[in-house]
Amino acid sequence: MKKNTSTKLAPFCALLLSLAPATPLSAESLSLKTGENKALTDTDWNWSDASKWTPTVSEVAGNDLTIDAVTTTQITSTISDGFTAGDVNIILNQNAPSGSSGGHGHFFLNIDGNATFDNFTWKTTSAQWWGSYIKIKTGSTLTIRNDLTLGNSASKAYFISFIPDNDINYKGNLRIEGDINYYANGSNSSNALWTGVNSLTVKGAVSMINQNGDIGKWEIENNNTTIGGLSGADTSNNKIFLRKDTAITFTNSGDYSWNGSINSEKKFDIAMDDSATGKQTIKLTDGAINNLTLNGGKFVLASAKATTGMLSINGGYFGVADSTTVINSAQWNSGGLLFDMAALENGYKISVAGEFSKIGDGQIEINFDGLDGTDYIGYTFDLISAGSLADFNTGDADADFTAVNLTNALAKFAWNDKTLSVTFEQIPEPATIAALFGAAALFFVFRRKRA
Repeated sequence: MKKNTSTKLAPFCALLLSLAPATPLSAESLSLKTGENKALTDTDWNWSDASKWTPTVSEVAGNDLTIDAVTTTQITSTISDGFTAGDVNIILNQNAPSGSSGGHGHFFLNIDGNATFDNFTWKTTSAQWWGSYIKIKTGSTLTIRNDLTLGNSASKAYFISFIPDNDINYKGNLRIEGDINYYANGSNSSNALWTGVNSLTVKGAVSMINQNGDIGKWEIENNNTTIGGLSGADTSNNKIFLRKDTAITFTNSGDYSWNGSINSEKKFDIAMDDSATGKQTIKLTDGAINNLTLNGGKFVLASAKATTGMLSINGGYFGVADSTTVINSAQWNSGGLLFDMAALENGYKISVAGEFSKIGDGQIEINFDGLDGTDYIGYTFDLISAGSLADFNTGDADADFTAVNLTNALAKFAWNDKTLSVTFEQIPEPATIAALFGAAALFFVFRRKRA
């Protein structure tokens, strides 16, 4: 007789259901409740409170959330540990009176544990210097599965800040699986993205998108910063302001270029990670990079001021994008140097003010980036100059350097004092090569007969 096992399985099924997370069956689009003319007067509330949102749902977590509000006083909202959401869109018009008039108008979002959003957009405008503070609990991580989009649109829109605001309990981590897209629309340098987290990780690029040629500024106060690229148009007035000595690790999988200035006396170190496969170009109109370490990818620098530390090439390729960039000192262990057609034709030479040392075995690759050497046969170009050289074979540069990504020409390297040059030569015709081999064979036969 067949046994009925359904009654035996019922308690087990009930247990599984009790352990399953309480998430909505399908995501809703919820909006925060506001008063007349979008006025937000509730000054302290929790995002998990379903009574604050419309339409009515039993569970806020897991839904798409929008806050479109006008504030006239300071607002504090809280996200509890484990909170998740789909797309989160914040649009704030912060209209509190000025501080000199007794007003208080900042917007605080306290994230009291791990939280995850699909996309996160935060836009603010303010006539009285009021800003937004997203504070992440120490030891916790806010994860954005896709993009973080930020923007402020008024001339006095203040910081959009991921900082603890002098509270040691809020020095958490921010992780973005996509890009950071920061839109700056104001003409005042206080329009800024300010990150002061323990660890900032951006798998995509940080893009400073400055509308109307206005100022875009990124203030950095993170303990650790890893990004997949930095982008900012040459026509824009981009700025990076360092609030502490800062090191940024680049993991580029694509090619990005950033033009702007570093407005700080703090030290700025850059490293290209060994996982990087793309290229990062940085064109500095002011300020300087300290130590620059290449472990992978390509890094191209144009700088109005000389670097202050060491260029260390442990992999990947380094190049320059102007004729005035000066490297303080350099050492090579592995990898190479990048000279494309623009670098050669414009005389973009790598200038090392101090010592250039070769500490690794093997040859330094000179990457000509797919250059067709046909039109350059017989021409000589200066590639490197240095104040002093260490462990190079200055009598035979071809022993230390080899050309890669060059077609239809041979590269002949030579040192002239402490300047390395390359001369492009014709590739011998097959008949010429055969004749040389034939002559060599006859020579050896002749020697054997004489012996």
